[in-house]
Amino acid sequence: MIGISYLVGEQAEIVKMQINALINNKRNDGSFWEEILYEKNRMIVSARVVHATDIIEINTYEQLRELMKILII
Repeated sequence: MIGISYLVGEQAEIVKMQINALINNKRNDGSFWEEILYEKNRMIVSARVVHATDIIEINTYEQLRELMKILII
């Protein structure tokens, strides 16, 4: 899995809650962010194939926080 483009509706709410639960705990800084895409051991989103030049890979919560800072500004 490389990443996702958009999350909407119930999936977006689940991911938002998972991020908020984990973002303030430094223990999670090295964790793979994709862990938040699972609920009850099942992935909540389906894959979409895109060209490798059209993506930004995020491996940790810290990288996600840094990207969010850039996108919000």
